Amino acid sequence: MGILDKFLGRKQDASNDQPKVEVSAVTSKAASSENINVPATITIADAYGRSFQVTREQWRTEILPKNFELNRDKPDVLVSMITDALRNGFCEEALEPARRLHQIDQNGQRGAVILGVTLLQLKRYTEARDVLEAARELHGEEGSLLTNLAKAYGGLGEQERADATLWHAIEIDPNQDNGLLWYVALQGERGGEQAKHDAFVRASKLPHAWRPQIWLARDALKAKGLDAALAYYHQAAERVTPMPTDALRQISGDLGIHGHLQAMLTLVSPLFDAKLHGLDVGNNLIKANIDLGHTKEARAILGQLHRQQRVDWEQHLAFWDGEIDKAEKHYGPVSDAPTFTFGMLKLEDPIWVREALGFAALLAPKPDNAPYLAFMAGSCAKAISTEQQQITLEKTDALGRFSRGLPMYLAEQTLLRSDTKVAYLQPWSPKGGFILAGGPWEAAQLSTVIEGNDYVVFTHIDATQSPWQVKFELVQTVDGRVLSTWTCEADEQNPSAQQIAQMETTLLKQLASVPGVVSTEIPPGLESPDVAWLAHFTVAMEQSLAVSCSLLDDVPENFLYAERSIFNNLLHLSLQMPANARMRLLLLSAIDRESTRKPDVAAEYGERLARLQREFPLGGAVGDVIAVASKRIAEKCQG
Repeated sequence: MGILDKFLGRKQDASNDQPKVEVSAVTSKAASSENINVPATITIADAYGRSFQVTREQWRTEILPKNFELNRDKPDVLVSMITDALRNGFCEEALEPARRLHQIDQNGQRGAVILGVTLLQLKRYTEARDVLEAARELHGEEGSLLTNLAKAYGGLGEQERADATLWHAIEIDPNQDNGLLWYVALQGERGGEQAKHDAFVRASKLPHAWRPQIWLARDALKAKGLDAALAYYHQAAERVTPMPTDALRQISGDLGIHGHLQAMLTLVSPLFDAKLHGLDVGNNLIKANIDLGHTKEARAILGQLHRQQRVDWEQHLAFWDGEIDKAEKHYGPVSDAPTFTFGMLKLEDPIWVREALGFAALLAPKPDNAPYLAFMAGSCAKAISTEQQQITLEKTDALGRFSRGLPMYLAEQTLLRSDTKVAYLQPWSPKGGFILAGGPWEAAQLSTVIEGNDYVVFTHIDATQSPWQVKFELVQTVDGRVLSTWTCEADEQNPSAQQIAQMETTLLKQLASVPGVVSTEIPPGLESPDVAWLAHFTVAMEQSLAVSCSLLDDVPENFLYAERSIFNNLLHLSLQMPANARMRLLLLSAIDRESTRKPDVAAEYGERLARLQREFPLGGAVGDVIAVASKRIAEKCQG
């Protein structure tokens, strides 16, 4: 099955409005079908939320026809697809589906309007007029139908008839955006700015009018009349529920542009629905809350948007995650640096072991007399200015992730490939965060921490050079003697999988000479990830560590930065390595931990976990354990 077949029907679009009967052909030259500003590629998404780019030609010739054929008997879906195709400039491709919709739509008026709009986009004015006039006779008069009929008359050169029909469309429905703005634009062309204002006033006096009031409010704001603008907005809000997305976007945007942030929040926040109004309105509310210092409220809106699971919003939402973090000022110099102390986290099992899920049973017990080997989190040297030479709290970067993910991976491989007992040691701030040492650790510094271990492996990354130089030391703890040292290279910012695999090979060779260390085969079902994905796997391990640490006592709620990106990465890597149990175990344990910490976030992944298990079940004893855990977590996530 090809990629285009797998993602059939999953296009992500920036618009989140449901299609309405108010669909209208473009009228101005700037928006004509020949000049539509369309992207060079189309974003599609699969059921797991992964996004992919296809060319417009692929979409036009391979995907769109199949989607139309699959949904040819589903009028509601056809409406959405045809509207989307017209918006993206695929007018020819939409014509036959529009004819089909016209035949089968029980809402005959809607089907006629969609077909009429498609014909107008293709400048087939006579046919559009005939379709729309027939619909008016059969189904009665309706604002959008009459607006498009007026455009057909205008295209045929019958301007007087077009003008009369357009105003009649406004009389019937003064809130159809396209018809209203076309009417106002025509008045402006004939009488200037005052005529445009008067046109809005005239439309606002019609029964049930609310959209003209929003435009009049914009004029009032330009004239510094906030009270008048708010009066218009309140009148509009009283006349339409829920407020359409484009209207609420305009209200929030206009108030924000003119600096009336608190007025905007007071008016718009109660009207906002993340599912209906989405990113456009959410952006404005988040920014206003951040600007006013209301970061808790900003995070609440951000969470609502995240729960919509829109792939095409991810970059925007990640940006707001960062902006809220900046506003909350969690990072920077440590004020009590002179007396700063830290603790040490000790991880004796792989990070994916979760007792509640029975994952510990997958590991064979170690012999009582097996040596104990500890892996210390890596330290790093990086080029910094004199002003930066102080203890600071910083966001995790590529170097920090590598400094933790690499020794975690090496520790896990040693545990699975030998009879050795293994621990991973992670310095931890009492403020809730990982500590990254700027200089190499020494056994004497950590005597109380490494007591009880026979050996310890230190990793130090010299990031002042390119490529990075990664130095390893194997130390015997009883006397602090360095048994061996070796150095490997790692590409700056993006260590390759081959480099990590070489580090593992070298480590195991060094350990082979250590008394008591006996190499073994990796337990069946727990094989190493494919080398091609090894670098990504080490990142996933570090992310899983962060999720685990988020459950520690006194850890701030916002400890996990852009947490959904963590779970998305774990999910997507599980799909890239569907046969690898350890990657699946990382995903399941992380989601299960999140279900304890933030059930609403974990709930977003319930259906995707269930689908993953259905489509990619694993065999053997490990697969059986994973199947039970997957079902349990999916059910818990789905409530």
